[in-house]
Amino acid sequence: MWMEEQNNDRVNVRRTLQLIQTGATTLATACPFCMTMVRDGIKSQSKEDEIKNYDVVEVLALAMGISGSAPSDEARTEEVAASSQASSSA
Repeated sequence: MWMEEQNNDRVNVRRTLQLIQTGATTLATACPFCMTMVRDGIKSQSKEDEIKNYDVVEVLALAMGISGSAPSDEARTEEVAASSQASSSA
């Protein structure tokens, strides 16, 4: 479907570094390819525990209080709520 980059300066790592520099702890993407790129970039920087990557629909569902069957939904809801409060007070 697409060709992998053959160099050390991968676009997903560059974009992830830009996102990390913003200080955001929660990221939302709108397409599966972007989500994969950001997730891989977060892993390449060993930031999986510090930065969470969601699809925009997940963020919407969490904001609406809709929970799914995934065991981490409650934790994700709390994280999104905390991120929303922190960003609105900044």
